[in-house]
Amino acid sequence: MAESAARDIYRHTGRRSYELLEASERFLESHGPISTNQAHGLENVINCEPKNINSVLGYVMHQGSKSTSRDTGFWKDLKSELDGLRKQAKEIQEELGVEAPASKAAKEQLALIHLALARDYVQHLAAHNEYRRAITGGR
Repeated sequence: MAESAARDIYRHTGRRSYELLEASERFLESHGPISTNQAHGLENVINCEPKNINSVLGYVMHQGSKSTSRDTGFWKDLKSELDGLRKQAKEIQEELGVEAPASKAAKEQLALIHLALARDYVQHLAAHNEYRRAITGGR
């Protein structure tokens, strides 16, 4: 992907950053914080993924399968939240003026937009998680 196209993606996803911040705060308010290690692990996985969100969703499902009953719902709902960002990714792709929606290039572009939105969401989630843990003493 050309550098200017990547810049356009980040410009459009950046415009939605505040909405993602609010969504991640609401999510943590309803589920409570996770461990610092889990939050950092999630950040590491999403920041190391270069092309799409599939391995991130796999990580989230794996965490849910090995977690205690208290946080099983957290990981299941987080997967739904991240999947839900696909709709916003499609909106951004339309704003960018995709030429042939069924083409391989358009699918790759959509995957990159979805991943950029998910990275932003997870970054806010991890930061708010640390904040919540600090002010509540880890609860």
